[in-house]
Amino acid sequence: MKRTANLFLLLCCTVFVVAAQTPDPKEMEQRMKEMDAQMKAMDQQMKAMDQQMRSMESMRSIPEPPVPPAPPRFPNDTSRQRKVIVINGERLDLGDLDSLDIDLKGLEDLRFDGDSVDFGKDFRVYQTGDSVVVKVGGLKVKMDGDRNKHVIIKDDQDEDRDDRDGDDRNDGNKKKEKTVKFTSLGVRLGLNNYLYSGSFNLPAAYAPLELNTGKSINVNVGLAGIKWRIHHDYVTLHTGLALDFNNYRFGNSAFLVPNVDSVAFALPADNASMTKNKLAVTYIELPLRLQFATHKKESKAFRVAVGGRVAYRLGAHSKTIINDEKTKRRDDFNLNNVKYGATFMVGFSWLNLYVNYDFSPLFRDGVQPNLTPVSAGLVLANW
Repeated sequence: MKRTANLFLLLCCTVFVVAAQTPDPKEMEQRMKEMDAQMKAMDQQMKAMDQQMRSMESMRSIPEPPVPPAPPRFPNDTSRQRKVIVINGERLDLGDLDSLDIDLKGLEDLRFDGDSVDFGKDFRVYQTGDSVVVKVGGLKVKMDGDRNKHVIIKDDQDEDRDDRDGDDRNDGNKKKEKTVKFTSLGVRLGLNNYLYSGSFNLPAAYAPLELNTGKSINVNVGLAGIKWRIHHDYVTLHTGLALDFNNYRFGNSAFLVPNVDSVAFALPADNASMTKNKLAVTYIELPLRLQFATHKKESKAFRVAVGGRVAYRLGAHSKTIINDEKTKRRDDFNLNNVKYGATFMVGFSWLNLYVNYDFSPLFRDGVQPNLTPVSAGLVLANW
């Protein structure tokens, strides 16, 4: 009996211990809910990670744009890139024009019937006269009133000029090289002399007309000038109006006598002292000459000009200073009213020379001596 009681007591203790270690069902249910919430959160994180992986996979599937190769250069011109145009949807590399023997560094004009030009960015459109111009760097497309299009390739200096000329977008007028240009005042300074039968030596009968060449001054002052550009500034035609002053300084004491029908002289008194004895003649002159130059800039050009000149006498007078007494005698002195002749000029940069040779004699026909005026000197301003 005692033994049975001990066994019963041991069984009750065991049941008590087991019951004490068994969790409460409500607590178990709460833990299960927490674990379920954690599982759902982990599932959401896994879905987000999967979405990110898919996005990364799709980005890797897009091909990266290829790096464009360095553009080739024009032959013999490392300062500019090769241009590409589109003609009716077909690309045309202007490098293909090499085989056409076209100087791509100069100005070329190529007709085409395309509708578009494909050349990157930084282009502009402006109007000049009746034409519309689309310009992209060194490539310019011009469409005239007849809907004709031109591709124009210019060098850098021409493009710079186009940029300056196209800045005024309102009136659209592009500056052009003027065919006719009015020139400024010109001055020439030289020496006078004359020829008798092709020689500077005069016969003894005309010794009073011997000149002091170093003091026989020729001054030509341009009043107005006109220059026609026949071929830019390389070939030009010049004309205008000028005053031509001619001093003939005699080398002896015999002076011209006015109001006679021949060339006559008189001598001062034996004891008189003559310090000046000259003849001064003034003409209005119309020159015409053709000029050739090797460069547009005058400072770099070698120039040659040939032409003619016609002049009309405005007046004449002699001037003497005897014993410090100055005397002027106005007369025509039997001089020709009209003179004509040839002119020649040559020069480089600022150094320019001229030579004039008259075909008409100094004195009227039938009046002796028959003298041919010549002059030569420097062009001081306005070649």
